[in-house]
Amino acid sequence: MVKENIGAAGARFFPFIFTLFVFLSCMNLIGLVPYTFSPTSHIFVTLGLSLSIFIACTIIGLSTYKLNYFSMFMPVGCPL
Repeated sequence: MVKENIGAAGARFFPFIFTLFVFLSCMNLIGLVPYTFSPTSHIFVTLGLSLSIFIACTIIGLSTYKLNYFSMFMPVGCPL
């Protein structure tokens, strides 16, 4: 079912998404242990993950679609 939805081009991102899922799950499960806190509740972990993923997605989008990458954020037929 996953292969049908992401296709061949999206399959190269599966290891990253799976690793991110496992990391977040493990960090949140650590918070269930008494007298500990989940590391993902710390603002710098959340900020670091979100910024690194945002920058990586922007770089991958620019390298794949060049300047047409920015046109994906506007509706079709909208004047500049």
